[in-house]
Amino acid sequence: MEDKTIFSIKQTLSVMTGVIPLALSMAVCAGMGSFAGAVFACVAALICGTVDEKKQMPAYASFLIITFAFKEFGSATASLSIIICGVLLVFSGLFFDKAKEKLDKLSDNPVMGTVMLSTALAVTVLFTTDYFGIGATGNTSKEIIASYISLGFHPNWRGILYGTIVMVVMITFPRKFKKASKTVNPAFIALIISALLNFWLNPGDMISAIREIGALSFNEYKSNIFLPAFGSYPSVIYSVFCGISLYLSCFYMYLQDDNCQKSDLIIGGAASCVSGVVTCMTIPTIAKKDKLLNGIIASLLTGLIFFVFQDIIARIPVHSCAVVLIVGAWQSVKWSEVKKGFSSALSIFIFAVIIIFGLFQGFVFVPLYAIAAIRVYEYETKNKII
Repeated sequence: MEDKTIFSIKQTLSVMTGVIPLALSMAVCAGMGSFAGAVFACVAALICGTVDEKKQMPAYASFLIITFAFKEFGSATASLSIIICGVLLVFSGLFFDKAKEKLDKLSDNPVMGTVMLSTALAVTVLFTTDYFGIGATGNTSKEIIASYISLGFHPNWRGILYGTIVMVVMITFPRKFKKASKTVNPAFIALIISALLNFWLNPGDMISAIREIGALSFNEYKSNIFLPAFGSYPSVIYSVFCGISLYLSCFYMYLQDDNCQKSDLIIGGAASCVSGVVTCMTIPTIAKKDKLLNGIIASLLTGLIFFVFQDIIARIPVHSCAVVLIVGAWQSVKWSEVKKGFSSALSIFIFAVIIIFGLFQGFVFVPLYAIAAIRVYEYETKNKII
């Protein structure tokens, strides 16, 4: 009984310290605000039984899709995309066996290696500007590079210091302290260090040259996130593509769980539909009964941390959040999948298209690539059988 309690405590801490830096960094770097990050972290802690670094790529992919829809077309498009994703998840639950068969083919296909690498590259290109503090603008790699050329390279060296410290901690801590890193996520420790360092190097009464995540503001959250799904006329085409891309990312995340049931898809899809109506947040999974208590405790502790330490959290540099996303994306890449990805002509073509036409926009059209990959897989399999 004692061992079970200790494991439960470790699991709770692992989930809490795992979701806080990821959710906070995603919300801040997407321009949704730190309060949204706090809400996302609480919800994620509630529904996540475990946080596995190697299975985080679908979360990054979902984040990129929502960020693209939110920044490029507005909240209505992002909300509608989430609703479309939820509806598709529900339908997949109703026809679970057939849907799983199709997605299994996709997950075994070399195209997944290409998508994983493209996602990591997209995260790197989009958030390096926050890491260096250059102030470049744009939602695609082309726009950001053009902004670099226009503005010149004038990095904020103190911000780079914060970000580099986060990078070093996230890379070295798991290697030096393997057991501890399974209980306390290195990204959580890295953000604490950067916040305390910012307090020391940049006292509150000084004029800050560092872009910080800012105070938890409900009004900012309400204006950015708490939005009706049809507040303005969305770009329907991009809503459909973003919604299908979200669906593929979420379903792939479900498939990472060997115990996934059709009820999980139906409940998770319904929850995403509701979430899409009121907030720009997709719910790719739901809490398991045997891990529900850990999730509830982790969620309560997460909310308490944000409430009690909000003054410290507000001083976290955006540079640090950007590096959390960049390093985390590369750590979640399965290199064996990437190697397999370049063994297929279709995968190489997809990678080239994404690079040429823009990492961010190219990734949104993953549904077309996924359909093509499944068709090619079925054709090759049929020919081998024959």
